[in-house]
Amino acid sequence: MNRSSILSRLKSPSTPGDRRLRRILIALLIYTVVGFFIAPAIIKWQLRKRLPGLTQRSAAVETVKLNPYALSLTIRGLSLTETNGEAFAGFDELYVNFQLSSLFRWAWTFSEIKLTHPTASIVRDANGQFNFANLFVHATNAPAPPPADTNQSPSLPAVIVQRLIVTNGNLTVTDLTRARPFHAEYGPVDIDLKDFTTRRNRNEPYSLLASTGDGESFSWSGRISVNPPRSSGEFKLLGIPLKKYSPYLAEFARVEVTDGVLGVNATYRLDAEASPLELEITNAAVRLTNLQVKSPDPEETLLALKDFAMTGVSASLATREVRVPILTLQGGSLLARRNADGQLNWLALLVQQTNEPVNVVIADTNAAPASSAAWKAFLDELSVDGFNVTAEDLATPSPARLGLDDLHVNLKGLSNQSNAPVAATIAFNWRGGGAVGVEASGTLLPPSGEAKLAITNLALPPIQPYVEQQARLVLNTGDLTVNGQASYSPGGGPLIQFTGDVSITNFAAMDTVAYHDFAKWDDLNLRGMNVSLQTNSLNVEEIKFTKLETSLVVSSNGQLNVQSLLREKPSIADTNTATGNVAGESGSTPAAFPIKIGALVFVKSSFHAADHSLTPHFNTSIEEFDGTIRDLTLPGLSKAVVDIHGKVSAVAPFEIVGTILPDAKNPFVDLKLSFTNSDLTPFDPYSGKFVGRPLNKGKLTFDLRYNIEDRKMKAENVITLDQLTFGARNQSTNATKLPVKLGVALLKDRNGRIDLNLPVTGSLDDPEFR
Repeated sequence: MNRSSILSRLKSPSTPGDRRLRRILIALLIYTVVGFFIAPAIIKWQLRKRLPGLTQRSAAVETVKLNPYALSLTIRGLSLTETNGEAFAGFDELYVNFQLSSLFRWAWTFSEIKLTHPTASIVRDANGQFNFANLFVHATNAPAPPPADTNQSPSLPAVIVQRLIVTNGNLTVTDLTRARPFHAEYGPVDIDLKDFTTRRNRNEPYSLLASTGDGESFSWSGRISVNPPRSSGEFKLLGIPLKKYSPYLAEFARVEVTDGVLGVNATYRLDAEASPLELEITNAAVRLTNLQVKSPDPEETLLALKDFAMTGVSASLATREVRVPILTLQGGSLLARRNADGQLNWLALLVQQTNEPVNVVIADTNAAPASSAAWKAFLDELSVDGFNVTAEDLATPSPARLGLDDLHVNLKGLSNQSNAPVAATIAFNWRGGGAVGVEASGTLLPPSGEAKLAITNLALPPIQPYVEQQARLVLNTGDLTVNGQASYSPGGGPLIQFTGDVSITNFAAMDTVAYHDFAKWDDLNLRGMNVSLQTNSLNVEEIKFTKLETSLVVSSNGQLNVQSLLREKPSIADTNTATGNVAGESGSTPAAFPIKIGALVFVKSSFHAADHSLTPHFNTSIEEFDGTIRDLTLPGLSKAVVDIHGKVSAVAPFEIVGTILPDAKNPFVDLKLSFTNSDLTPFDPYSGKFVGRPLNKGKLTFDLRYNIEDRKMKAENVITLDQLTFGARNQSTNATKLPVKLGVALLKDRNGRIDLNLPVTGSLDDPEFR
């Protein structure tokens, strides 16, 4: 059939079939013209007309295309612009392809919905208002919908989207409420969702990918159901630069995160239809690398973490349980400081939050109480390697700076469950010298445990500021070594107990009163030590000093170094006033602390005495002594045996032997003290001051025997002075007026010796007995 025949047929009288064909062709022509040309223009016109009113923004649309045969709609170049000319939202292209199969599926069916390069900008101004807040003005002013029929259960309209695609999306976020404005761009964002439907029990695959120019990436994939709301899959959030989000941290703390990259990934399962809600997280991992946290001083690093990781983490909302199989921390440092006002630096850097009014809702007391099981938390293993800790204290008289280097910690079995066994291993190097190792086991709830301690050559000078706080001493040298067992048991027996050996070697301390060496020794060894608190006791098998050098010095102002060694404490009256006399009200007295020492041993030790209040200064020494005091108890429960001997000089030996019972109420003493041929010339300063004559020569020998029993004393004092010779009188204003030189001359025998026998007897309870 050619063109002319068709035209002639149309002009000829029509038959019913011809009229039907004509109507179809006209309808098809109208459908084509309306679909391809009129409808797109109307849609474009309506978008431009209605979007400004709905969004409170200028709207622009480049092109709208409609394919009435493919049932597809394409909108290109839609954009919404703020009144200040800044972009708010838009996209390059939206493509929607509807399917006639909707008639057979009884569901709105789309073969494809594709959004290309969507963009959005979220801005929070300085007053805290979001730029999209005015989008909801019309929604809030719109009339409320009619009430739903309560007899019918709400249901979602049936929708099927065979392919939902978003490509090259971009989101810009700006927050001007921060002290330092926050700005970030997120993109490209890609979403791919297959066979999406609102029909029940249909789980379909999905994936979402997003990244930023700062190296951040987010991926989310798995299966999802809208009706009912269920989903399962895996998400990854990687390469998050924490410095980028530090403006939000400034709201809570005055610190600066200068570096650090965070990564999180996990698999999950969600069932929102279940009651209660079911949410499970499995095989989750968190990793933080190269974290740097600075104080307001940019040169001061508060916290540094080289690598922090948690792996295999699981959590369940149904069972209310969280488990972390392992948490590791490798490399890093921590700075903790007590400021001069006593506040910790980390607490001082926290920003005080304003107190906002809280709406209090009074619950119905007749309602049944909500019951929910407590969460269970488990950390199977915590491992710390190569960490350094610096502790500074500015509240001490002189600043203290302590350090733990190369810290290694391994904890196993941590949880919030009662009686769960915990094992711990801790080791670190002490900055300044020495090492510490601890192996412990026990429970956290209730707290109890045992530990094996190994401290090797721990340098003591770093703790000098704390010694200075309590005593007028300077620790020049000293190394502490401890090997033993410690325990904490609140359930009975001693609360805290330590058994083992303790030694301090190469010790030297100087007092800050006379600025003289107060004590020195090569070795102080406490062997077989057993100390308990509640009940209180201290037992030591042997305390042994090797090459002890100690001194008794009177300073130029007349103060004795021993008496002025400890710093003054607040008086009891002041303490009672400050504490409201709590101790007095309770009527309690401090618990006794019995001490038992099997043997107190001195090896090659010496003693020095000096008086710097005299001119010239007085100085004398016991050059060397050895000895033992055995079975010493405080308070005295048994008699201690004393055996000390040595020499004041090469030709002046001495000894102290006997037994003592150091009981303040009923002491016992049976001692023999003997000094032979001791030179008296070191006492010349006293002679010059109180006798008024220099002591030119003299030797002293004495043999003293003291016996105290039943508070009665009997003493035999045999004293011999040989060749005691005074010089010419000086001008001392403190000198006695007695004729001392004449008295000495009268007492001397023809060999220049003075022999005195001075027995003493009396009762300690006699007030006239001296």
